[in-house]
Amino acid sequence: MDNSKPEGLLSAYAKRLIIVSAVLLSSFANSDSKNPLAGQSHDQLVQRYQVQSSVLDQSRAKFWQPVESSQAKMWVIYTEDLLIKRVIDFQREQIRISYQGTALEKSTPASIQSDTEKFLLVGFEKAYRADDLLPVILDGNPMLRQPLLNLTKSQLHRLYSTASFKREKGLQGDILTVVINLPKGNLKRRAASLQPVVEGLAEEFDVSPALAMAIIHQESAFNLLASTQEARLGLMLISPQQVDEIDAKVFYQPELNIESGIRYLAKLEDQLSGIEDPQARQLCVIAAYRVGINEVAKVFTGRSSLSQALPLINQLSARQVQGQLRSQLGVNDSGQYVHQVSSL
Repeated sequence: MDNSKPEGLLSAYAKRLIIVSAVLLSSFANSDSKNPLAGQSHDQLVQRYQVQSSVLDQSRAKFWQPVESSQAKMWVIYTEDLLIKRVIDFQREQIRISYQGTALEKSTPASIQSDTEKFLLVGFEKAYRADDLLPVILDGNPMLRQPLLNLTKSQLHRLYSTASFKREKGLQGDILTVVINLPKGNLKRRAASLQPVVEGLAEEFDVSPALAMAIIHQESAFNLLASTQEARLGLMLISPQQVDEIDAKVFYQPELNIESGIRYLAKLEDQLSGIEDPQARQLCVIAAYRVGINEVAKVFTGRSSLSQALPLINQLSARQVQGQLRSQLGVNDSGQYVHQVSSL
């Protein structure tokens, strides 16, 4: 069952590159660079991300409903023929592999178990190269010899023995989905592998390491391949506007991504240093990390004027500041984000 092997995932990237090349090359027409991805602007990156993502979702919709795509806390990969879908859900701490149509017909219990166990051990570099989207829109190759899930071979058989199997009708025939819940403590192990990097950079930029870890937890759940539709990328969901160079290493080399995120936190703390209450200041820093400092100012003044917002913020308690951020930024989105990060 070659399609199901992690090594075979690379062919999916090759096919997707062909599918979208005509779309993407049209936006490169005026580029003088030999590599059209080199030197692209922030806006170009966002545009290419959204174009590529839309094209991929359209092709997937012929095989899967609803369509699942990679997100901040989820990595999704399809085989070349789109009949096998593999998902790592970092938020739910869950693995799902779905086989449809002829891919299911050709599978055996042994091949499904082998496929699942190989996927559980997939490393970052192989996963990045196999991704349908990231290598197409970003120049450079991040190097990181680290598994996505921090599992050991000794855990595989025990994990597979806990798998559940769901069968249902699909667009291309029957679908069989294998579901495995990751062992307790997996998120903590992923976090622990990054903690020394976070602590070193937090000390360098005089930022709370606990705050930085909480933001990574809330932004990506320590998903090394995190991405969003706004092209916010990597562990700390770095925006293209936050970096000087659009390169895969900046977004997906953990040390560089975390450095960019912590550097941005330090900048926000400096800009918001006029807030006298330390707790209120931290709440505003957390909100500004997600929505930008101008949007935080608007919460208190209706205008993007920080100088006007600071005196008003200083008249409020930290609890009142948190309440306004949650209500004005949206309880189910950015406002809730402030509450969740500050509670970690």
